Amino acid sequence: MSQRGPLLFNPSRASFEELEKTFVGRWPQLEAFERDLLADGAGPSTRHWLLIGPRGSGKSHFTELLSRRLRQNHGWGVARLPEEHYQIASVAELLEQILIRLEGLKVSPFAQERDPRRVEELAIDRLRAWRQKHGKPCLVVLENLGQFLDRKLTARRDQSRLREVLMQEPPFILLATATSYVEATVEHSAPFYDFFQISMLDELSREEVIGLVQARAQWDQDENLLGRMEQVKLRLEAIFHFSGGNPRLVLALYGVLRHGVTEDLHTQLLELLDEVTPYYQARLTNVSPQMVRVLTEMALAEGPLTPAEIGRRTRLTTPQVTANITRLGDERFVRPGGRPEDQRSRYYELTDRLFRIWMQMREGEPVRQRLLLLTEFFQRWYGWDWEEPGSESPGRCQDLLKTLDHLSEAFPDEHDALRVWQLDSSSGTDDPQLIAREALAQAFRAHMPRLARVPRLRPHVLECYRRLRERGILTEDIPPYSDALAVQNAPSVDRALSALHPEMREAVALLLGRASDEAGDSKQQSAS
Repeated sequence: MSQRGPLLFNPSRASFEELEKTFVGRWPQLEAFERDLLADGAGPSTRHWLLIGPRGSGKSHFTELLSRRLRQNHGWGVARLPEEHYQIASVAELLEQILIRLEGLKVSPFAQERDPRRVEELAIDRLRAWRQKHGKPCLVVLENLGQFLDRKLTARRDQSRLREVLMQEPPFILLATATSYVEATVEHSAPFYDFFQISMLDELSREEVIGLVQARAQWDQDENLLGRMEQVKLRLEAIFHFSGGNPRLVLALYGVLRHGVTEDLHTQLLELLDEVTPYYQARLTNVSPQMVRVLTEMALAEGPLTPAEIGRRTRLTTPQVTANITRLGDERFVRPGGRPEDQRSRYYELTDRLFRIWMQMREGEPVRQRLLLLTEFFQRWYGWDWEEPGSESPGRCQDLLKTLDHLSEAFPDEHDALRVWQLDSSSGTDDPQLIAREALAQAFRAHMPRLARVPRLRPHVLECYRRLRERGILTEDIPPYSDALAVQNAPSVDRALSALHPEMREAVALLLGRASDEAGDSKQQSAS
C-alpha cells in the first residue's frame, strides 16, 4: 500500500491543475481568504493570519493552492518555509531563509555577516526592495507555528522582535498554520497575544468526503471506480465513518477502495494501519501524556464513555478528565457522543474511528481486540444492513461471505479450518447466486458460534441470522438463533423463555442480553 500515493500526497510537488481539481469542500473559505489578502496587499495596513486545523486536515493543500493562485493570478511573491525549520534558530535566520526562498537563491547573500542584528536589517531592506521593484506584496507561509515558537524562537525577546518586524512597515504578510490554538497567541502576557487573524479548517462533511473520493478518482482517471460509484456507496460511508472527515485518512482509505479489496483484506488493513502510524504518532506528540492516557482508554472501550467512567479507568479525578477532554476536543480527537438508553449523562467518543482501531491493535488484548476491530471495520466496509434494492444479489452475498471469512482471521490458529471460500464439488450447480447463497450459509454455520461469544457482536449475529432466513439463504432453523428470534417476537418474552429447555433457555437469554456471560457462556456454546 505504500505505493498508493495519495496518503503521501505532497501539495508542493503537485501541479496547479491537480491542486485545484482535487480541492474539495473549502472553496468558499479559500476564496474569502484570497479576497482578504488581496485587500490587505493593496491597503495601508497589513494583517497576519493563522490557519488552524488538526494534522491531515488539508492545511498544506489549502496554503499551497492559495499561494499558487496569488503568484500565478496576481503576481505576488511567495516564500514557503520548510515544515521542520531546521535552518532557523533566530529572527535573523528566519528573515534570511525567507529571502533565499523568495529570490530562489542557492546561498545566503549575508553568509559572511556574523552580527545577527545586522543580518536582520539587511534582510528587511532587501525584502522591502523586492516589493518596491516588483510592485507586488509577498506572502510567507510558515507551518507549525506552535512548534516554531516552542522550539526555535523560544525567548520572549525574540518573539517580541518578530512581532515588531511584522508590525512596523512589514516587508511581507505572514500566513502561519497550527494544529490547535497556540499558547503564545492566547496568553495575555505573550508577545503574539491577539495578534493573528484566525481561520479554522473544519473536517469534511459526508458529502465532501464523497466529493474528494470522486475528485481523486477523476484525476487518477480511474474509470473503473467512477463507473461503480453507486455500487461502492457503503464503502464511501465507511470511509467517512472511519476518517471522521480528515482528508489525509480519506485518501488512505481511498487507496484501499481504488486498488480493490483482495481476498486478504485483513492484511490490507494491517498495512493501512502501518501506513498511518507516523501520522498518529505525530498527532500524539502534540498532546500531554495524561491526554494520551485518556485517549487510550476511550479507544479500548466498547462505546462512548462519561468523564466519570474515564476517571475510574485512568485513576484521574472527574475534573481532570473533563479538562483533558476539553483540550482533546480542541485538537479534534474527541467529540460528544451518546447512548440512546441514557439521555441524562454526558458521553464522549473518538472523532477518528481509524485511530480507535489503530490504538486497539497496539494496546488491546490480542485475540479479542483484533476480533472487535475487524468486526467494526468489515461491518462498515461491506455493510451488513441489507435494505437497499438488489441487496440479495450474488455480489452482496459475496460481500457478507467476505466479511465472515475475514473475521475468521482473528483466530489464526484455526484459520484453515474456518475458511469456506471453496465449496464442496457436490453442490451440483453453476448458478453464481446459488453458489453464493450456499457459501453464505456455510459461512454462517462456521463462524457465527464463535462470534456470538463476544457480547458486543451478539446483536449482529442474531440480525444476520434473521436476514439470511428471510431471504431463504438459510433454509432450516438453527438453534439457538431460531429460538432467540421466536422468543424475541413472542408477546411475552419472559413466558417464552420459561417454556424452553433450561440449557436452551440459558443460550437464548445470552443471545438476547438477558443473562450474564459467566452464567450462560458455556450453555450458549454447547447449544451452538
